[in-house]
Amino acid sequence: MENWERIHDLTAAAEYLLLHGPETELDESIFTGELDINYRYEEPQLPADTEVNWGRKRLQTLIVEALKDGEVIDSLRLDCWVEAL
Repeated sequence: MENWERIHDLTAAAEYLLLHGPETELDESIFTGELDINYRYEEPQLPADTEVNWGRKRLQTLIVEALKDGEVIDSLRLDCWVEAL
């Protein structure tokens, strides 16, 4: 069951953040409660000539991490367009 919980929490967090944007706080009620979930946005690792702006959006990499007892046990990385600040 731990594998299902880990994958559920990672994908639920990613879906929530993609729907609500990078400035939101995660809704803890969507998680199983067994793991801590952290996230951050980073610049994507792309070739130097790759365009990362599109209108008012900027390409970012969303990193969602599942932690147990303070240790990262799994993570998910998604490239996504977010509103440029």
